[in-house]
Amino acid sequence: MLAAGGLIEFYLLCEKILGNDIGGRPLFYVGILLIITGVQLITTGFIAELLMRTYYGAQSKRPYIISKKYEAGEEVK
Repeated sequence: MLAAGGLIEFYLLCEKILGNDIGGRPLFYVGILLIITGVQLITTGFIAELLMRTYYGAQSKRPYIISKKYEAGEEVK
């Protein structure tokens, strides 16, 4: 979303440099909305990663469980 919004706004920047009016276009607002949404999604991902690492790190746990282990095609007990 962030990249799509950036591309839209870059296109509109080129249009503005060429002398066209871009203030009333709905595409301008769509680009801004995509950029804001992309930043929010990235930030949410960073916060979730930080919370997960803090939770599992404080308890010395791993965020996964190995149910079976195989070596050379055979199950190891």
